[in-house]
Amino acid sequence: MNDSSPYVSVAIIAAVDPVARQSAAATFLLDLPDVVQVSYGLVTDRPAMALHRVVADQDGTAESEVIELDHECLGCTLRHDVLETLVRLAEVGRWRTAVLALPLATPPEPIAAAIDTAIRDGRLTGIRLAPVVAAVDGETAVQDVLGDDLLDERGLAHGSRDRRSVGEAVCAQVEYADAVLAVGNSGRQAIGLLRHLRAPSAFLASPHRVDVADLIGRRHDLELARTRTDPLRPAASPRPDADGVWTLVLQSGRPFQPHRLMARLEDLGTGSIRSRGHFWLPSRPGVACVWDGSGGQLSVGVHGPWRDRMPGTSLTVTGVDAAERERIRDAFGAVLMTDQELGDLDAWRGVDDGFDPWLGAASSAA
Repeated sequence: MNDSSPYVSVAIIAAVDPVARQSAAATFLLDLPDVVQVSYGLVTDRPAMALHRVVADQDGTAESEVIELDHECLGCTLRHDVLETLVRLAEVGRWRTAVLALPLATPPEPIAAAIDTAIRDGRLTGIRLAPVVAAVDGETAVQDVLGDDLLDERGLAHGSRDRRSVGEAVCAQVEYADAVLAVGNSGRQAIGLLRHLRAPSAFLASPHRVDVADLIGRRHDLELARTRTDPLRPAASPRPDADGVWTLVLQSGRPFQPHRLMARLEDLGTGSIRSRGHFWLPSRPGVACVWDGSGGQLSVGVHGPWRDRMPGTSLTVTGVDAAERERIRDAFGAVLMTDQELGDLDAWRGVDDGFDPWLGAASSAA
């Protein structure tokens, strides 16, 4: 971006670790002129959760305000306040860059979407959406992504109903981001894992080795980011194994046999792995099902109808244990329907497949 640019460039920083988040933000503050940082945190030491917004630049703190939640909805309140704050900052005309540091464990996509929509419909003027950055603690990245910890066990949950794992939160940030910044003494395995998880078009660097001027000059492409995190998109070719990190892309036009899938769910979906993708079941052939797992947590759900897509099964699995790699490959092959079973697919329509608690009634999805 040149000095005559009429826009305030807004970079979004998402993180789970507070030190990683602040290290990434400090890189912008130290390396660019006329930068303002807008940081959000959760206020939990009161009867009802609230947001704390701090606006600061190199001259010090300009704003510090606690915001009550609208209808107890953290996401709605955050999006609304972000837009109001950006309007105010653009009107001041003092800064060329705004670094938006989201509350810890916040997925960046809804905030990026809200800003993009407000720019397009004219509610935000003088603003351009710069890249989304995921800041990761390189020392703990492997445990964070592949471990069993839940956010509430680390005091990071967004309310009592937030049962996400730490890995789920980290992956929602890393896999969506335009850039991944690894903070601290990152081991080779941690860097290898982040390379396997980041989007093919995203780059990985340390805060001390990133060209911030080049980064802030780029734009965040919302549709591209959504496409690369779409569970129905064709799987990308896996990156080469390195430093003990591997990725399997398991694909088939066949559905999973529901009873065998249920029996082998733990073999296929748990362990020190990150797994994501889609699948289908003969009992609900019109429904695309999604698969999302990290560490010991696995979530399956309904994405929606296949529409103009051919039903298929595709899982991308990343891990660091060679024994788990072979276990998962074997389990995947074992739960696919056989040639003989495929000859009688119609008999499965509407049958109780055991997945109603997660996917809804099979009879309504047939």
